[in-house]
Amino acid sequence: MRAPFQILVIPFKKNINQIKVAIFKRKDSLNWQFIAGGGEKNETPLESAKRESYEEANIKSSLPFFKLSTISSIPRNNFKDYHNWNNNIYVIPEYCFAVEIVGNNIFLSKEHSEYK
Repeated sequence: MRAPFQILVIPFKKNINQIKVAIFKRKDSLNWQFIAGGGEKNETPLESAKRESYEEANIKSSLPFFKLSTISSIPRNNFKDYHNWNNNIYVIPEYCFAVEIVGNNIFLSKEHSEYK
């Protein structure tokens, strides 16, 4: 069952004078986005971020993940599983992370058609 929180992961690479981030194009909606998804069962937000990163882009969980201080609130009715949550939940938090891609190639899942 989906947990009542969302995660967002921003993959990045550091070069000597710049930082590059990866963004992904969804096949279904053609929107560009970072890695996103919901927690499952008893996962922590970090565990969810690592799982989603691996599922969507083959990013290894052993790479350095950083919890960002940004937290958004998303209305519960944006999620199809909201009816399984406590009726006192009106918004769910979206926790943000960054992951440094070091010696790891990105391989897309079937959810995405390309990345830049």
